[in-house]
Amino acid sequence: MVDFLMDTGSDITRLGMPDAKKLKIDYAKLPDGGIVSGVGTASSKIVVNPIELTFLTELNYVHQERLRGISIVLKEIPSVLGRDIMQTYRFVMEDRHHLYLER
Repeated sequence: MVDFLMDTGSDITRLGMPDAKKLKIDYAKLPDGGIVSGVGTASSKIVVNPIELTFLTELNYVHQERLRGISIVLKEIPSVLGRDIMQTYRFVMEDRHHLYLER
């Protein structure tokens, strides 16, 4: 499981290096995506196209969302949920600790 920081200023969803390691993604085998800026300072990134994110619903059903791509930033930063996901869903905040995505 990955915790994402919601970033309304980010066009794309990014996976930070700590979470990529936790998910055992071998990013050495993935193509180089160049340099990404706006993440503190510029850093290298790897682009994975396409990808599916899996969400667990409140009724414990599995829902998969297909994205055209995601960036893995080779830096010790948190993973970020970008506008590519946020524009698809409505967010409902039940309390300070529970945020839900709805279509």
